[in-house]
Amino acid sequence: MSSEANETPFVTVILPVRNEADRIDACLESVLQQDYPHDRMELLVMDGMSTDRTPEIVAAFAERHPFVRLVENPRKIQVAGLNEGIRIARGQYILRMDGHAEYATDYVSKCVDYLEKTRADNVGGPAVTCPGDDTLMARTIAAVTRNKLVVGGSAFRTSNKPQYCDTAIFGAWRRDLFEKVGLFNEVLARGEDNEFNSRILSAGGRIFMSPAIRIRYFNQATLRGLLRQAYGNGVWHVLTIVANPRSFKLRYFAPFGFVMWWLVFGLLTALDGGFAWALLAAAVPYAIMLAAVAVQVGRNAGWAEGLFSPFVVLPYHLAYGLGTLVGLFRFGVVGRDYRERARRGSQFPDPAHPPRLGTEALPESEIAKLG
Repeated sequence: MSSEANETPFVTVILPVRNEADRIDACLESVLQQDYPHDRMELLVMDGMSTDRTPEIVAAFAERHPFVRLVENPRKIQVAGLNEGIRIARGQYILRMDGHAEYATDYVSKCVDYLEKTRADNVGGPAVTCPGDDTLMARTIAAVTRNKLVVGGSAFRTSNKPQYCDTAIFGAWRRDLFEKVGLFNEVLARGEDNEFNSRILSAGGRIFMSPAIRIRYFNQATLRGLLRQAYGNGVWHVLTIVANPRSFKLRYFAPFGFVMWWLVFGLLTALDGGFAWALLAAAVPYAIMLAAVAVQVGRNAGWAEGLFSPFVVLPYHLAYGLGTLVGLFRFGVVGRDYRERARRGSQFPDPAHPPRLGTEALPESEIAKLG
């Protein structure tokens, strides 16, 4: 091995998957096309006991490419596979990938480059949300879930400029970060990345996003799949905040406020028609928002998708809000054991002496140059 290769940091890529037979081929091919030296990286595919052909497909890749390794994740949930991957990783840098995404050929090298240049503790790129299928529904879902009026202000969904932010899709980290802030909270079936990023920020660390780190993420292809996803996110955001109150973001609770307004004033209107003004006060601005989204989606994705968008956005917000309502009952009113376990899982390794990462922010002028 050359001295140049020896100086190249070793990287571990962790890919938690379960029943991804439809997508895993393209995802793995995009990893194989990485320009980062393959002899200086390993790919750990953490399979959550898939019942489809995912293990078979990954095993075939592993036979042809020594840096690919299939590892069983008997607990099945994604966060457990992610943590086990971190424990057995050999890399100086650790990157997480997702089976529903494909990556630019310089994805790994850019992540390493930006970790070193920015001195950030977590780096990532904006997700270009792509249709999960070639249907009107799938194209509309992709278009609305990258619209700021629909999904809020998450930088990785709606922005395309280099910046420090509060979260990053997937993530790339130095190995020693986990020794300082701990692993991901395994009580959280979802939202574990938001909670983990909150620990980074609480410890004085930085999260950086650059459009040069390119990801194509394939969203849900059906309305049913999207609503199931939205409902689950709404449920688990509640426990995420119980585990770590610093992970609270108002944008996550906007759909809940919308749902509660309609439930409360709908009931009051049924008892006394004089409260109908409150329903109108919510319906008018929301209708204006739907019209604005339809115009934006029409211009960016196509007018058929724009006209169809209200029939996706409204149920999406309702499902998310109802999920939050259920989560408040499940984890707020009952579920004491969940709450206690979740709080323990979000503690720093030494709660009495939390770390101070002390990353210094780059000046805005330097951030702009990074791209």
